[in-house]
Amino acid sequence: MPYRPEREMLKNFHGAAHEIPYKRKLNMVLKGYRVNGTPRDVGEIPRKYVLRFILLHQPVTYNTLWEALKTQKDVPLDSMTHLRLVVKMARHEDWVYMEKDQDANEMCLNIKHDKLNDVQQMVYEHQEAQRLANEQKALEEARVDAIKKEEIDEIQSVHLDNLQRELIEVAEKLKKYDVNYHSSLPYATPEGGYDLFWYKKASSQ
Repeated sequence: MPYRPEREMLKNFHGAAHEIPYKRKLNMVLKGYRVNGTPRDVGEIPRKYVLRFILLHQPVTYNTLWEALKTQKDVPLDSMTHLRLVVKMARHEDWVYMEKDQDANEMCLNIKHDKLNDVQQMVYEHQEAQRLANEQKALEEARVDAIKKEEIDEIQSVHLDNLQRELIEVAEKLKKYDVNYHSSLPYATPEGGYDLFWYKKASSQ
């Protein structure tokens, strides 16, 4: 459903009376349009993603963590609210604890000591998966480049064959009208044949 501002929905929803309080009226409209909040994923994928960043930056505040996450193209979070929900679930599952940083006078996130090995394993697996993905990407790019090179070589070979055939046809026509001029052609041999690669010999001399 396309976005509609609250006032427009109130205006178009005829079931709400004017004397009903605004909040109640809005709830009736939202219910009438069946507008529900989008559920946010707080499962394993965003949790592992956030835990890796907490480990690499701990102790870290929510703001610093969110600023670091926003720079990633594959971040599975849509907002600071989403981040707080994921961290809340991680704290509930005893992955993370909060501790006040005396220097910054802020609450910071840390990985629990008994979970450090597990999170370090997550970081290693993620790095290994990235390495394999990069290798696979490099192999695929090399394969595509090889295919393109074969196609280009084939096109060039066909083009060269056509040029050589046209060169011989023109030389044969010249031979009929002017034998001396034909003999002076750089690719005409004394035996009456044609050396179609004469230019390579000339360039090497």
